[in-house]
Amino acid sequence: MTGETFDVLNPATGELVGTHRVTTEYEVTDAVRQARDAAVWWAGLGFGERARRLDSWRRRIARGAAELADLISREMGKPRRVTPDGLGRTPHFEHLVRRDVPPGRGPLI
Repeated sequence: MTGETFDVLNPATGELVGTHRVTTEYEVTDAVRQARDAAVWWAGLGFGERARRLDSWRRRIARGAAELADLISREMGKPRRVTPDGLGRTPHFEHLVRRDVPPGRGPLI
């Protein structure tokens, strides 16, 4: 762990959005290892369980959409009115894929 940090500024206003810690090479390597382990676990859940969990995630994103859209607007400098459209596509993509993919094609999700 390092003591170094970096600031995230709103590119439209220069406002400080947040300050974050710089991670070390070891921390990044460990995060990649954990992600690989999680991918094995995720694959083992099967199509139906992955779909159920992604649907739950989609609902949680939708409930917090206004707060998330505000944060994205601040980080990206996008006008707030533009942000919800891009945000809205992400949670619904999974729903469309889940609906349209034949049962034998579970690994797509």
